[in-house]
Amino acid sequence: MSSSKSNSIVFVTSDLYYVKGFLVNQIKEAAKSFDVCLVANADRSSVHEIFGDSIAFKNFNIQRKIAIVQDVYSFLSLLLFLIIYRPSIVHSTTPKAGLFSMVSAFLARVPFRLHTFTGQVWQTKRGFYRSFLKMLDRLTAVTSTHILCDSHSQREYLLQESVVRKNKSHVILNGSIRGVDPNKFRPRIDYRVEVRWEINIPDNSILILYMARFTRDKGALLMAQAFRELASKNSDTFLLMVGPDEEDLSAEISSLLIDCKSSYALLNYTDSPERYFAACDIFCLPSYREGFPMVLLNAASSAVPVVASRIYGSSDVVVENKTGMLFNPGDVNELVEKLARLSGDKDLIKDFGKNARAFAINNFSEGQITRELMDIYRKRAFPVNPGL
Repeated sequence: MSSSKSNSIVFVTSDLYYVKGFLVNQIKEAAKSFDVCLVANADRSSVHEIFGDSIAFKNFNIQRKIAIVQDVYSFLSLLLFLIIYRPSIVHSTTPKAGLFSMVSAFLARVPFRLHTFTGQVWQTKRGFYRSFLKMLDRLTAVTSTHILCDSHSQREYLLQESVVRKNKSHVILNGSIRGVDPNKFRPRIDYRVEVRWEINIPDNSILILYMARFTRDKGALLMAQAFRELASKNSDTFLLMVGPDEEDLSAEISSLLIDCKSSYALLNYTDSPERYFAACDIFCLPSYREGFPMVLLNAASSAVPVVASRIYGSSDVVVENKTGMLFNPGDVNELVEKLARLSGDKDLIKDFGKNARAFAINNFSEGQITRELMDIYRKRAFPVNPGL
């Protein structure tokens, strides 16, 4: 890889899980016009399997969690790389990768430094820890030249909290980090039959899907608590939880669901999320914080109604009582009530699902979002939007 590339982009993010979920098509599109290097905590063979020889790759072992000695090494390695490589653009996502890349790119004098905020860890914290994490996000914003927020409600929140500036921040179209591919996420009878056979659930049962990291912030335990109550009232419901267990919650979830052993299944991360969206009847995301939850958009495109927390980000995707239902975050009784109402009315499920797919396709096209992002890269500037 040569240095001093005047038309080059370095993407920095936490891991390959995030790349696969949100960045693949954007990176591939950027590689058509730019020299691209991906910095992520992954192995070279896995990256090559996705991108072939179209991009370069570096791993500086930037971990999600705090590890002081490793963090210092990762930051200095990234800084040295940027000084030598001298890219024209650095684009980062995820909190720690964003902090490291924006500060190091600032010190390396990279001219266009773009970070995408996709939710705030500190939103649900209290006291010193909240203030400290918020300060780190402000540092990320200050050392960047441009900030993208993946939802309009998140941008408003960050403006209110004085984390970003109005003239320096932007939301692409209606929001989301990448938009949705309606050809990938769509109703498919074959997937519905296959998945239900795999997890041993009858076709006429109501399948509720949770697909997110198994963490407290994502509401994994709340999901289990709510389903336990729902299953005691309606034995014809089934819960499928899919995602990486980042906080070792599987045992606690299983303990909460001990009385409904035959009515739930836990699966790890999947490279084929579209199969599970096509198989379910209702999607539930009881998260306590979000930027713009792509899973809600994927569910909508799959013609699946959703039940989600009434928080910023989620409220950008759900049209209440038209494409899904919202409940107050953490309120297990309200969550159970909304799930019971929807699961008990198959006509309502069908109507909400039809509305949801139309809403997703009309407002969150992946192609349109990718084209605008590429235009931002080429012009090194956001579109002019008077009044924003």
